[in-house]
Amino acid sequence: MAKRIINRKENRLPMSDDDFETNLHVDEEISERETSEEKSEKKPKKKTRKRAEPAPTKEVRLKAFWAVYSQSFQRVKLFEYGEKEAAEKFAAELSETKKIPHYVRMEKLVME
Repeated sequence: MAKRIINRKENRLPMSDDDFETNLHVDEEISERETSEEKSEKKPKKKTRKRAEPAPTKEVRLKAFWAVYSQSFQRVKLFEYGEKEAAEKFAAELSETKKIPHYVRMEKLVME
């Protein structure tokens, strides 16, 4: 449930003319102090440095291969991307003959 809105004007304490004048005078003194402090505390702006532009990166070209790996993550043989069936066949033969599982995984190498 929402709260009832309070009228602040009704809740304000009534001020006499003397109180109003003293408060006005005090407010003026405070504002003068603040402006004088602001003037004295102004710091010179720091010069901004221009950031150095990073060197342009060389475009790296990658070429995909099929690699046959042993169970200990050692690459056994590398096949061209179009020879996936030959790589899977080679991995199956190694798994049968050596009794150690071998698997085929795509690998991307940097072209020179």
